[in-house]
Amino acid sequence: MGIWDSVKQGTKNMARLNTLQQKIKNNQQLDSSERKEFEELATRTIAEDIMKSPSKYFKQSAKYGQVSIDESKQLFQVAFKTYHFNELNTYELLENGSSITSGGLGIGRAVVGGVLFGGVGAILGGVTKKRKQTNFVESLKILVTFKNRKPVSTTIDFIKKTQEKDKKYEKILGNAQETLAGFDYIINSLEENRHTELVGTIDSSFPLGSSVTDELRRYKELADEGVITIEEFEAKKKELLN
Repeated sequence: MGIWDSVKQGTKNMARLNTLQQKIKNNQQLDSSERKEFEELATRTIAEDIMKSPSKYFKQSAKYGQVSIDESKQLFQVAFKTYHFNELNTYELLENGSSITSGGLGIGRAVVGGVLFGGVGAILGGVTKKRKQTNFVESLKILVTFKNRKPVSTTIDFIKKTQEKDKKYEKILGNAQETLAGFDYIINSLEENRHTELVGTIDSSFPLGSSVTDELRRYKELADEGVITIEEFEAKKKELLN
């Protein structure tokens, strides 16, 4: 094959790879032959390519305040950058430099100062008991930290100059709360994934020949410990008894 033929073939391969990548971005399933073709052209699996270039595959399916989410591929965008769900570490709402609420994997989300109220959980006051209530806010932002990512953090600014606590402030605060809800959604998805993996590991841990009674007893212990829910225990009980 001559140089010109090689160039034409390379261009053709690139166009074909772009077509397959676009199908994946649009959540269209590739058949077995297309998957094999993709791996030959990209020299990596689909999962590896999404991991390497998440922004190329991102397609928004939901939006919470300043967080855009691709639920199918478990990707999210903040400040025009794309991340994988499992890269999210912690997030914290700061008002005038003081923490109001924070969350992360394994810790849920807790209110540090202020009181949650309203449909989107707006924060009343937003101050700790040690600070006096004021009618003005100098800054309001969310600090987000990541795992295995550089830079390790980013800031989403909502208020950067003095703002009176009026209806405009409440609207801005509502946007911040919606953004926190987006991070909550990501963390909840990660917790569900981890729970599913744990239950799968438990299912495979029973030795061959275990009696139904032994398995039921073990699942009951897991339900009592809170590892699985009562509903999951009842479903497993019904499955085993049948």
